[in-house]
Amino acid sequence: MKLNSWAVAAAILLKSEHCKHFEELAQEVMRTKLTVLGEKSPTPAQTLGSILRREERQGHKVFEKQGDGYYGLADRQFAQSLRDVQEAILRLEGLSSD
Repeated sequence: MKLNSWAVAAAILLKSEHCKHFEELAQEVMRTKLTVLGEKSPTPAQTLGSILRREERQGHKVFEKQGDGYYGLADRQFAQSLRDVQEAILRLEGLSSD
C-alpha cells in the first residue's frame, strides 16, 4: 500500500536536522518508492511543493516555508503525533534495515 507523499516528506524532515528545498525533498520521497509521487505527475517536485504549501491536519499546518523554496515542519511534535507520519517513519525504518 502506498503512503501519502506529505506523510513521507514529514517523516524525512523529522529525521533531518534542517529544512530542505522542495526539489531535494521530492527526490528523497521518490527514492523511497513508498508513494506514487513521480509515477503520474511529469513535475513531481512542483506537485510536492504544492502539497507542502497547503497540507493541514486537525486545523494545523504541517509544513512551513523557511526560505526561498525551503520547507520544514511547522511543529515537529505535532507532525510526529500524526498516524500517517508514524506509519511513514516505520516504513522508512524498514527500508533502512534492508
